[in-house]
Amino acid sequence: EEAVAQAMVTPSEQVLEQLIKDCVGTKVHPNHFHLFKARHTLLQLYGRTSEVFSSEVWKKKEKMCQEFLDLCYLLDPGLARLGPYAGVALYEYEDAVMIRVQKLASKEYYDQKVVDQGIAIAKSLLQKCIKTLQDEPEDQPEGKLKIIAQKKLTEIGLLTSKDQKS
Repeated sequence: EEAVAQAMVTPSEQVLEQLIKDCVGTKVHPNHFHLFKARHTLLQLYGRTSEVFSSEVWKKKEKMCQEFLDLCYLLDPGLARLGPYAGVALYEYEDAVMIRVQKLASKEYYDQKVVDQGIAIAKSLLQKCIKTLQDEPEDQPEGKLKIIAQKKLTEIGLLTSKDQKS
């Protein structure tokens, strides 16, 4: 608990990754709540603190989001208690997917079907995020995130409908 609290004072990708690595299996169970909190913070840091959002970073972010969400659904299938955590993870997961899609689409030769599948996944993640955070008060961080996710979903819808008309 003390190690996590100390790491959270000024969290960084490197500090949290090392904390998780040092604690998993030696000090606590991999799914211990304190590591759960550390992972929740880490998945939000990926791509935000790095100068370049490299493919290695977004792959780590996507994987961590998947694993984090799997754990949320395992511990709380209806997300009655872990909804805010899952909502943030869904939003961050969508962010990583869209970065990947943008990188794919920026290549000279790309597979439109793969790009379309990525966009469909991103839309689905945003819809799940909005649904998960639907009861969060709009003056709270999770409620504000729900509003941002709704706007982002609208923007993606507008972009895809514009592409289909072209």
